[in-house]
Amino acid sequence: MTARPSESAPPLLELRPARHPEIVVGPGLARGPRVLHLIKDRRVNRSYEVGAKEHFVISRLDGETTLAEIGAQYAGRFGRRLGEPGWRQLLGLLSARRLLVGNPPPEPAPEPEPEAKPAGPKRRRGYRPMGTDLVFGDPSALLGRMYRRLRYLYAPYVLIPLLAVVIAMEAVLAARVPELLHQAHTLWRHPDLAMIVVGLLWLSSGLHELAHGLTSYHFGGGASEVGLRWRPPMAYLYCKTEDTMLFGPRRHRIATAAAGVVANLVFLLPFFPLWMWFPPDDVTRDSLAALLLFGSLRGLVNYLPVPNLDGYVMLSHALNVTDLSTESYRYARLLGRRLLGRGDETGPYPRRMRIIHVCYAVGSVLLAAALTAGVLWLIVLWTPEPYGRYIAGGLLALVLVGALGRAVGARVLAGRARRAAQASAG
Repeated sequence: MTARPSESAPPLLELRPARHPEIVVGPGLARGPRVLHLIKDRRVNRSYEVGAKEHFVISRLDGETTLAEIGAQYAGRFGRRLGEPGWRQLLGLLSARRLLVGNPPPEPAPEPEPEAKPAGPKRRRGYRPMGTDLVFGDPSALLGRMYRRLRYLYAPYVLIPLLAVVIAMEAVLAARVPELLHQAHTLWRHPDLAMIVVGLLWLSSGLHELAHGLTSYHFGGGASEVGLRWRPPMAYLYCKTEDTMLFGPRRHRIATAAAGVVANLVFLLPFFPLWMWFPPDDVTRDSLAALLLFGSLRGLVNYLPVPNLDGYVMLSHALNVTDLSTESYRYARLLGRRLLGRGDETGPYPRRMRIIHVCYAVGSVLLAAALTAGVLWLIVLWTPEPYGRYIAGGLLALVLVGALGRAVGARVLAGRARRAAQASAG
């Protein structure tokens, strides 16, 4: 006679699973026609991307709501109820990733084993033959110590007056740009002073990255990596703050992206009264003018909505989108194919995303043309004759050749992808 258990396991839909408290769920971000959410496991610093349906379920796994109740909410939202097979598949996936309470702790990703060198050259995706990154490490401990000493800077009674003073300084400098340009010419005759100005500007770039990390820490995030990035002919510091994508309020994400430029401009504040105080014919005043001019220009240019700049990140956060540039150009190509009668693949895009992608694609082209014209004008104006015209003409030729090469390359890659898709379908 078989023994009868004293208690039977509850039905699947009566279970109340809970995600681990170290699992952070980010807000919805639009990527083209889809909406995705970032989920991060802070125990091993690992992130996952999930769709709107998966996020709907994961965000409700609080240990109190039953799967039946979540299923009813899911059916009301998406018009389809999850059955037991669907629940088993989803819970199995979450358990495999060890995201639920009761799962064993996740194991850190194994270190990649060194590979033997191939006999011939091998192209790697994302390979940069002329660039490298020098990683300094995880700055979390440093940010924690610094934030405890500098947290007062984020108090409104400190931050608002500081921003007001920065805006006033920039207004004065903007009104005296011709004077600053004239005084900055001194650096051509004093290379030693030019090196000091460049060194100070490079120091401010370190404060720029530090401000990103501290602001992310202030809003409950942090930074995972700092280092030195070499992209000839430039070398600059960088700070990775992926936790920004997990912040719920948009203003927290925008503030984290904007903090770097604010730090650059605050760095210039002590030099502004010195520039005002030195006599007009003093070479030190001319050097300070160059520092204020190039430091302000370098900082404010970062607010342009161009990929890899802070303004682009701020715009993406404000619109709740990701991969804005890539998706805008992709939508522009699809729209072009539609206008040429080669099929309509724009149907899945919501109306809001269509407007955003068209506006960004058109605006970025106009902005690139305006920036190119402005840079060439400054080169002609600031460089001694006749070298300015030669340099500007050479740069214009390089820009045109680069744009043409990029367009041809994109067309070739699109053709290859289309032929590969046709071959696989056949």
